[in-house]
Amino acid sequence: MLCVRMHLAAVDRSTQKLDELARLLAGHARAHTEPIFSDARAAAKPLLEAGENALGYEAFLVTALSRLLAEGEADLFGLGETLEHARELTGALPMSVAQRLVSDPEIATLPHDQAAEACLDLIQALAPVRKVWLWTSDPNEGSHWVRPGGEFGVAPIMCWHRPCAAIVWLPEPGGETECSALAKRAATLLGPAFERASLTETNVERSEALLLSSERRLTRLGFDLHDGALQDVALLSGELEGVRDRVAEALGPSPLGHELAAKLDDLAALVSFLDNDLREVAMSIDSPGALKRPFKDIVNSCARAFSTRTSIEPYVELAGDFTVLTDSQRIALMRIVQESLTNARDHSHATEVRVVIRVHRSYVEATIEDNGRGFRVEDALTDAARRGRMGLLGMMERVRMLGGVCDVSSHPGVGTTVSVTIARWVSTASETVVEANAAVAQTA
Repeated sequence: MLCVRMHLAAVDRSTQKLDELARLLAGHARAHTEPIFSDARAAAKPLLEAGENALGYEAFLVTALSRLLAEGEADLFGLGETLEHARELTGALPMSVAQRLVSDPEIATLPHDQAAEACLDLIQALAPVRKVWLWTSDPNEGSHWVRPGGEFGVAPIMCWHRPCAAIVWLPEPGGETECSALAKRAATLLGPAFERASLTETNVERSEALLLSSERRLTRLGFDLHDGALQDVALLSGELEGVRDRVAEALGPSPLGHELAAKLDDLAALVSFLDNDLREVAMSIDSPGALKRPFKDIVNSCARAFSTRTSIEPYVELAGDFTVLTDSQRIALMRIVQESLTNARDHSHATEVRVVIRVHRSYVEATIEDNGRGFRVEDALTDAARRGRMGLLGMMERVRMLGGVCDVSSHPGVGTTVSVTIARWVSTASETVVEANAAVAQTA
């Protein structure tokens, strides 16, 4: 019984220390942290219960900080001092925490540019270093590639057994060993991230080439509509007006004259509607013109056109930095919004429509939903494939070619939701030198 009480007391003391660590780390978080700290406690709990207190406290610190970094919510200014306070409280060694952080799987799952930024900021914050950079030049092509030796330290990042980038640092006097240990661990973590990015880049470039080729064909179709069908419609409208005048002249105010004039007016109205529809189609497939406009303006324009045709004002929410999207991502999202709104207008009988697009740190997500009558998705896809109609299938294929996921959820009587997620993509090909975050550099 005494042993049980002692164990419970030890667990209680450990829990109190975790709460104190959470208060220390809260100063390095830019947003709500409770879910992150809950996960960190869950990671530490089995180790603490097993009596591995030092490892448990390390697990808490590493899990919390890596999650904050992965979600872009970490403020690393003064982190070195915080880890010193944590060492006094728990005995967790700052350098041990730092080495586990720069090799943590949570950071490895980020896009390569964000993973590299996180590693550089950690080295700048936790190592005795003056400056640290990421060099992404090819050492076989760049005349200024830094090699080990002299004041600088270099840790190559290996892709397919060849250096594709390097972490370069200028250590404080006497800090060479610690800087080298952290940088080499970070370089080992970043190798697979850069390899993954290289594979993604190859696939995305091929997919973008296919998409852009399709968009060029659509652009040519737009020109053909303007120079062909729209001109013919304008000519038909003029001919109808001439026929109406001749009928009025020949038959005068007779009953037959009034009846024919009314029929011709109906035909003229139909031709006017056709002209408007063709112009709307020609404008909607003008991808080069759309790319010159801010993405938010494009989406709001689609929403206004929908409202004009339906008298339904859609809810539109656009959040994040849309300038990071590639041309193909912008075009794909624009087409998906257009197609979803067209389906809501022509088929769903909806009274409410929502368009939400958010750009996050590592991906962009879009949701278009309505409260219409819904449909059976499998039946609709099968019917579309049989009839050669590319609406839903085209949306899914566009997203798939960009390495994303498109999900259409609908059931009769409950409306339709189109959900799209596309990973943010940054090319690895350009020659760049990236420096650690300036705010972090103030700690050096």
